[in-house]
Amino acid sequence: MIKHLLITLLILQILILPVSALIVTIDLAWGLYPDYNVQEGSIVQIVAYRTGQGSNLQPGADNNFDVTGEYLNESVFDAYTTPNNHNIVYETTVNANLNRYFVLEQFELLENYNRIYVRIFDATSLSDNEVTLSYWGLTTVNNIPQNGRPVTIYYNNFSGVTNQNYFGTPYFEVIPEVPTGNLIAICLILFVITRICKHK
Repeated sequence: MIKHLLITLLILQILILPVSALIVTIDLAWGLYPDYNVQEGSIVQIVAYRTGQGSNLQPGADNNFDVTGEYLNESVFDAYTTPNNHNIVYETTVNANLNRYFVLEQFELLENYNRIYVRIFDATSLSDNEVTLSYWGLTTVNNIPQNGRPVTIYYNNFSGVTNQNYFGTPYFEVIPEVPTGNLIAICLILFVITRICKHK
């Protein structure tokens, strides 16, 4: 029974792992200016989509997040929602040293995306059901070249960022969901275990 279970888990792992991946480097840096609404530990999301499947990116919180309610006469958004067919593919936080704020990281991305951009918050945590002023802005969209790798998302002093706090006061309520892939894997594993136990 254990042997069959291990084989099943190995097959599931192979199915879930990406066939090939693209290395993406995030290289963001900006000075320690007092008018930036970002801080050490601020949350950064990397969002990707494919041309023809996802809509073109539009500025503003109302174009990037789903509205979940209202707070102090302002819309409340779910920080983990995206425009149609856009997907959050990576999340990290801002670091700081004596001279600058920065994000310098690498991650692997499935190659079924060809456009990628960054969303930045001025909050260091987005807890369940917490209403907070948090969205700072987003970068312009980067095109992933067909034959180019790795891909670097690079901004110095955030030349491509729109500071959303100039245009309103977006509030956020985080309602996290279990990733669909994880749910499928869990269901398959439970199904296999049930079948094995029945044949003991």
